[in-house]
Amino acid sequence: MATSNRTRTVSLAGFLLGIVLAVLGLYLLRSGPSADAPTDDVTIAAARQALKQQQLDEAARICQELLAASPDDPDALLLAGELAVRADRPREAVALYRRVPESATDAFITARLAAGEVWRDAGNWSEAADEYRQVLDADPDNVFAIERMAFVLEQQGRHDEARRYWFETVRLQHFGVTALILLASEESHVSQSDETEAGSDAGKLPPLVAAARAAKNQQWDDAIKVLQRAVEISPADVALHARLGRLLADHHPDRIPDWNEHLPAAAHDHPDVWVTRGMWARTNGQPPAAARCYWEAARRDPNHRVAVYQLSQALTGTEVAAAVTPLTSRAEQLQQLTVALNRVSKGGPQPQQLVVVAALMDQLHRPWEAWAWYTAAAQQLPPQSPAHRRRQELASQLHADAPQTLVHQTAIGTLDLSDWPLPRWPSTSAAETTPLAADAGTDGWRFEDVAAEVGLEFSYLNGGNPNEEGMRMFEFTGGGIALLDYDRDGWPDIHLAQGTDWPPENSDTAPVDALFRNREGNQFTNVAVAARLADDAFSQGVATGDFNHDGWPDLYIAAIGQNRLYVNNGDGTFSDVTADIDAPDEQWTTSCLMVDLNGDDHVDLLDVNYLTGDDVFTRMCDFDGHRRSCAPAAFPSAADVLWLGDGTGKFQRADLSDGDFGNQPHPGLGAVAFMTEQTESPALFIANDATPNGFYQFEQNEDGETVTGDQALVSGLALDRDGRAQACMGIAGSDVNGDGRLDLFVTNYYDESNTLYVQNETGLFTDATRQFRLREPSLRWLGFGTQFLDVDLDGRDDLLIANGHVDDFSFQGIPFQMPAQLFRNIDGKQFSEVTPDRAGDYFTRRLLGRAIATGDWNRDGRVDAVVQHLDAPAALLNNQTAPVGQPLTVRLAPRRSPRDGYGTQAWLREGDSPPRYRQLVAGSGYQAQNEPALFFARTSPASKSPAKLRVRWRSGTEQTVTVPEDVEEIIVVEDEPAVLPVR
Repeated sequence: MATSNRTRTVSLAGFLLGIVLAVLGLYLLRSGPSADAPTDDVTIAAARQALKQQQLDEAARICQELLAASPDDPDALLLAGELAVRADRPREAVALYRRVPESATDAFITARLAAGEVWRDAGNWSEAADEYRQVLDADPDNVFAIERMAFVLEQQGRHDEARRYWFETVRLQHFGVTALILLASEESHVSQSDETEAGSDAGKLPPLVAAARAAKNQQWDDAIKVLQRAVEISPADVALHARLGRLLADHHPDRIPDWNEHLPAAAHDHPDVWVTRGMWARTNGQPPAAARCYWEAARRDPNHRVAVYQLSQALTGTEVAAAVTPLTSRAEQLQQLTVALNRVSKGGPQPQQLVVVAALMDQLHRPWEAWAWYTAAAQQLPPQSPAHRRRQELASQLHADAPQTLVHQTAIGTLDLSDWPLPRWPSTSAAETTPLAADAGTDGWRFEDVAAEVGLEFSYLNGGNPNEEGMRMFEFTGGGIALLDYDRDGWPDIHLAQGTDWPPENSDTAPVDALFRNREGNQFTNVAVAARLADDAFSQGVATGDFNHDGWPDLYIAAIGQNRLYVNNGDGTFSDVTADIDAPDEQWTTSCLMVDLNGDDHVDLLDVNYLTGDDVFTRMCDFDGHRRSCAPAAFPSAADVLWLGDGTGKFQRADLSDGDFGNQPHPGLGAVAFMTEQTESPALFIANDATPNGFYQFEQNEDGETVTGDQALVSGLALDRDGRAQACMGIAGSDVNGDGRLDLFVTNYYDESNTLYVQNETGLFTDATRQFRLREPSLRWLGFGTQFLDVDLDGRDDLLIANGHVDDFSFQGIPFQMPAQLFRNIDGKQFSEVTPDRAGDYFTRRLLGRAIATGDWNRDGRVDAVVQHLDAPAALLNNQTAPVGQPLTVRLAPRRSPRDGYGTQAWLREGDSPPRYRQLVAGSGYQAQNEPALFFARTSPASKSPAKLRVRWRSGTEQTVTVPEDVEEIIVVEDEPAVLPVR
C-alpha cells in the first residue's frame, strides 16, 4: 500500500539568462581592466563603459566598428553577443559567439558556454549540448559545462548519458545532493516541462521524452511509433534503439528479432540492449543465452538492477550457481538503494538518510559515491561521527583514475560467461501477432451477484469517520472471508470478518463477525450468535483448519488487537480457546494461516503482521494539501509470528532467532502455504507492501528445533522482473500453464503491474506477467483480493481480481472506487480480459474491493466467489457460465496426513491427454480461505468414461483411483483404493 508513486522533482532550471551575462562578465573582468575611456573612442573599453551606463545603442555601434576592423576580435564578439542577448536576439547572439576563434582559448570557452546558455534558455537542448561539448573538448574539467551538459541531457530524456557527467561532478568534488541523487537513480528526477514545445526550434518534445510521456499514459504503441520515427531519422542513435527495444520486449516481443537485426554496431556496448536480448532469449527457451546476455549487460553496468537480478535468476541451478547468492545480494542492495534515494528525494537531505545511502554505496563497492554521500552527511554531523571517519578513510583510497564501481570486488567481476552461447535468432523476423479480442471465447460467460437474494447480507465496518477527510491506515484493509463446512452437512458455509467503530469498544451493540449457514444451496442464515462466534473485535483475515485433528474445521481470526482461535465443538458451536496461544493483544495481523508448516504433523498458526508504532492508528499525511493515509514506510514494520502447535491444542511462539523469519520485519498483507517438488512441508509465501516478499521453508533440525531461511530472492519471488519491490497485496495460486506446478499471481499498487510468477522444474519462479499479457490491464487499477477459478470448465483456471484504492486520491486524477476484473486463460499461454457486458453487471460497478474467497456454494459444479468491500455489501458472485466440460469436485479425507488436507496434490488424466494439476493450498492470499476442495473439469470427448486421479498426500503416500463415469463429486480417502461418489 504505497500511497503514491510521485517523486519530488529536482529543479535545475533556475539557471536563466542572468547566468549568461554572469559568465561573460567574469571573462571580461579577466581579460582586461574596466575602462574609463570616453565613449567616442572606438575601443573595447569604451564599449564596456557604454554597456555599464546602459547605453546599449552606443555599445553596439562601437562593437560594429571594432568587428568591421577586426572580424575575429574575441572581446568584441563576446560583447556583441551579450548585446544581442539583451536585445532578445538569441540567434544573432549564438552566431556571434560561434565566431570566437578556438585559438583564443578563454574567450572561446566563455563564448561557447554563453551560446549553450542561450540555447538552453530557449529549450533547444540538443543545440545546447553541442555547445557544451565544444567547451569540454577544450577544457574537460570545466565544472560549469559538465553540470550544464548533464542537465540538458536529462531534458532530452538521456538520463543514462547524463549520469556520466554527474559522476564527473563528484570526481571533481563539485557536487550537491541533487547531483548525487541523479547519479545514483535509475530514472531521471529532473522535471521535463513543456517549455521545449514553445522553443523557437523545438516544435516537439525530444523523442525520448515524448516516448516516456506516452508510455506513462499507457499509450505504448504511440511511444513505440515515436521511437521508430526517431530511429529512422537518427539510425546511429544508440539511446533511441535501446529504449525502443525495452518497449518492444514488454509489448511486442515478437518484433525483437527485427529490432536486433537493425541495431548499429555501437549498440552492442549498451547494457539495455543486452537486457532486451536476454529477455527475448529467456522467453524463447534459451536460458544459457539469456544468462550470457544479462552478464554482458551487468559487466558493462554493474549497477544495472535488472541485469544483476535477472543474471542471478538465470544462473540458479547452473555450474556457476555459487555466484547466485552474491548476485542476489547485490540486486537486493540496489533495490534498497532505490528506496533510500526516494526517501532522500521526498524528505530532504536528512543526515541519517544520507548515511543510509552512503553505507549502501560502500556495500556496492562504489567508493566515489560513498565518499560523496558521507561528505554530505558529515556537514550536518559532529566531527567525531562515524560518517566523518568513513569519509576520511575513503578519501585516502581515492585517486583520479579510480572507477565509479570497483567491479573486480563484485561477483560480476569474477564471473566469466564469454563462452556461453548468444541467442539464436530466427532466420526471418516473425510477423506481428494479431492482438486478441478482449471477449474472444467468452460467449455464455456470466456472474450474478445474488447475495441479497439468498440472505447473505453483510457490510464491513472499517472504523472510518465520514466527517473526516481521508482514511487512517487501518481503514483500508477490510475484512476476511472463509468458506468452510462448519456443520459437515456437505454445503459450504461462509464466515465474514467484521470491523467495528474506532476505537473498538466492547458493547452489546457493537458489530460482530458473521457466520452464514448454507441451507442446501438455496439460502443463507447468519448463525454467528448461536454458534458462539459473535466476536466484536476489529477483525481482519480468516483462516480455517483442523488443529485438533477431530475432523471438524476450526477458525483462526486475525485482528487489530488480539487474534482469536476458535475450536469447533462438532455440535454447531465453537469455543474460544485463544488463551492456549498466549497471543499478544497489541499487534496488527492482516492475514493468517492454520497449517502444519514445519512437518511435525502438528498444526501451526501464522500471523502475517503489518505495521506498528505509537501513531500508526492516528497519523495521517499531507498530499498536496489533502489529509490522506500515509505510505507504509512512514511507520515501523511489524514482525510476522509463527505459533508452533504441540498436538494437544496448545501453541508456543517459535524461536527463530537464527533465521530471517520475524527478525527482519516487513509490512505483510497476504499469505499462502503450498507444496513444491523441492519441499516436504508447505513453503510459505508472504506478500509484503513496498518491500521484498518473503518465501520460507520451515523444517526441524537434529535437535527438534524449527529453523527457516528466506528463499525469496534466490527463488525469484522477492522482486518483480526488473528487480523492484512492489506494493503487494493479494495472492492466487494455480497451474496456469499446465506443466503440473503451482504458479503464483500477486496483486499490486496503482500504476504498478500485477505480477505472475511461473514456477519451473527446479522450483525457481520467473516473472511472466508480460508473456501472459497481464501487465497492461493492471496498471490503471490497485488490486487486493484475487483468485484463480475455472469459470467455463474448460480445464484451465481463469482469474478474478478485486480492485479499489487505499484512499481517495482523485484530486491527483487517480480513481478511488474501481471495477473488478475477470480474465480468461487462453490455452495456458496468455490471459484476455473479459468485457463487463459479458462478465456480468457486477463488473460494471466501481467499488472498493478487498478479500475474495471461492467455492461452489450451490454445488452445481461451477466455482463461485464471495467478495468483501469497504463501501458496499459483500457480493456472492454466482457463476452462471455455460460449461465447456463436465465438473469434478474432489473432497479429501486424509488419514495419516493432517486432517485439513492442505498440501495434497492431485493429477487428473483423461485418456492420452496431459494430466490436469490441482493442489489444496493453505491460505488463499489476501485475508481469505477458499473452500477446501479440488475443482477439476473433465473435457475429453470421452469424459463420460472413467478417468484416473493420482493423489499425493502430505504423508508422502501416493495413490491412483478410478473416477466413475458421470460422477461430478467424489471423496478420496487416503489409502483407500476406491473413491466414494457423492453425486
